[in-house]
Amino acid sequence: MNALAFAFASALLVVPSERHIDCSGWGGNGTIQLDVRVTAMDGTIHKTSIELFPGSDDETARDSIWLGLRNKGWRGREVGKAILVLEGSKTSHIRSVEFTSKGWKPDVRVVFVVPDKK
Repeated sequence: MNALAFAFASALLVVPSERHIDCSGWGGNGTIQLDVRVTAMDGTIHKTSIELFPGSDDETARDSIWLGLRNKGWRGREVGKAILVLEGSKTSHIRSVEFTSKGWKPDVRVVFVVPDKK
């Protein structure tokens, strides 16, 4: 990796960002276990596992993910019926959000945040 690419990658690690978790692809077909791992910049890690059942909708999937995170003090907000915007832990921004399952996983997008002018 050349020096410019390394500098750019390093800079992206310190730029505040949100994670937009889109659960609109959940069709409610079958039972699925979804493992979630969220890591903050300060090293705080939250791991949880949720189970989605037949007949549940995308809003239920979003709410199931958000319930565990909100109760542990993570910051975020709901957008529409299927999107969760995760802003950070109690004290830090988000480093990564990972989902693992044998089947469906929500889409996660990184959205860089421009700090407010002071």
